[in-house]
Amino acid sequence: MAAELHPFPRVVEALPDPVACPVRQRLAEAIAAFDRARGAVELAAEPVRRLSDVIAEHDRLAAQLRELVDRDQAATGAWIAGGRQGADPGDAADTPSLVDRVAAMQPELAAARRTLPAAEQRHRPPSNGSARPRRTAMWRSGRLP
Repeated sequence: MAAELHPFPRVVEALPDPVACPVRQRLAEAIAAFDRARGAVELAAEPVRRLSDVIAEHDRLAAQLRELVDRDQAATGAWIAGGRQGADPGDAADTPSLVDRVAAMQPELAAARRTLPAAEQRHRPPSNGSARPRRTAMWRSGRLP
């Protein structure tokens, strides 16, 4: 037996005018304020991100350099264990260039490490719970839904 499908009549209710509804208008204002605040926070956090990027790049290059040094020392150790036959393998060609890159980063790295804690402190929210009374006051005044 086949099932019979009957179409339901489509009922479309008129939605209230978004401008005429004060709750929707307050919500739209709150969303717009939130977007502005988020943009301001992202802009203010840019210095912290840039400083962190310098430190992260140095850490990445330093880890890569450790791997290259380990590789070069293993090759030299194998050369010594083999009776020093042939030329000393020394460092591979990519090791000195990476050493130079890491050395060139040292002034920026030192400045970033010195500056980052203060930059993070400026952009850290208060930890004493002072945001709650402000939020409550904003809600009571009608600025928060």
